[in-house]
Amino acid sequence: MATRKEAATTAKTKVKRKAKVSAAISKRELKLEEGQWETKRGRPYKFDPDLAIEKMEAAINDYVEGKLKYYELIQKDSEGKKMDILGVAFPTITRMALLCGVDEQTFTDNCTAKNEDGSIKNKQLFGAYKRFKDLGKTMLVEGGLVGMYDSRLVQFLGNVNYDLVPKQQVESTVEVKSMDKVYEELDAILASGQEETRLMQERAEMEERKALLDAENEEA
Repeated sequence: MATRKEAATTAKTKVKRKAKVSAAISKRELKLEEGQWETKRGRPYKFDPDLAIEKMEAAINDYVEGKLKYYELIQKDSEGKKMDILGVAFPTITRMALLCGVDEQTFTDNCTAKNEDGSIKNKQLFGAYKRFKDLGKTMLVEGGLVGMYDSRLVQFLGNVNYDLVPKQQVESTVEVKSMDKVYEELDAILASGQEETRLMQERAEMEERKALLDAENEEA
């Protein structure tokens, strides 16, 4: 069982480590803001899980605290009598990846990385990533409901980025519609063929009837 001295030492170590991580994140953020996307040796920055967690959690906290809005008021005249409501962009995975100095694929791969046994490598990072995606989905739906985002945009982004409609279902719907079109074309061809057959039968019956009438006339 750890003594008080050992517990105090452990606590101090954690505080120092947290301070070190915060300092590294601040330094990294400053470089990204200044447009320094590479290290001194010219290599692109590697993915920093601590930076990603901090930024995603910050966005989530802003939403929970009511700081993240769907719109902003734009003043249209000097007296402030006329105001215009403008929908603002909601947080996306792509933007978060850029804020962390990497591309979207690298960001997603690191957030969802698994060990050989299938378990999540970084559960804290993965949890923040899942919650951040839920944030984007929530803001997209709620913004659409209050009319800040076009309904077609909400439907498209919801289907593609947030699985509001499963991708398999979308693909299935497209396939069914394609098959329906083929069936319509086949039905048209079949109907055309049936019509041609009917006309040929009528013609044959008319020729047969004509032959009978000609025969009757000759006998008369």
